[in-house]
Amino acid sequence: MANKADAPSILETLIKIAETSPYILVTPEKARKMSIEDEEKWIENNNSSPGSILIIACIGSQVVGITNFASFTNPKNKHRGSLGTSVHPNFHRLGLGFQMMSLLLHNIRRMETIRSVELDVMAPNSNAIKLYKKLGFEEVGRKPNAFLMTDGSYVDEIAMQLWLHPKTQL
Repeated sequence: MANKADAPSILETLIKIAETSPYILVTPEKARKMSIEDEEKWIENNNSSPGSILIIACIGSQVVGITNFASFTNPKNKHRGSLGTSVHPNFHRLGLGFQMMSLLLHNIRRMETIRSVELDVMAPNSNAIKLYKKLGFEEVGRKPNAFLMTDGSYVDEIAMQLWLHPKTQL
């Protein structure tokens, strides 16, 4: 579990990920404008919400991976939640994303009211899509041309979902 002391390293990692990956929504410019106080508040909000989980992977004091889940709060969709995950570029292809996501999903399964986990991914992000499918996520929708890339091209957004429990009444 992350704490406020992790905020500087989380922010540093987020900036590095934003600088090297075209597939996250946070731009490098936006990441550089974020403050340590912003990250501390984000950590605190995740830790204080019973419907949220924040997991960081560290090597020493360096954060090398971040994954989080937040359940929806509306009564009609409170059985669902959304997740995000990112790995520092120096630590790609080591299985860290799979390990973090597996741990996150294990903890989500312990949340009795959550039936479905959702995520959105940019269509060209084939490595992430492969990881999500390996974990049991299925494509459930697509928004054509949902993202404008820095080179002026557009890419589709793929919606993916993982059902954790039978689709029964809560």
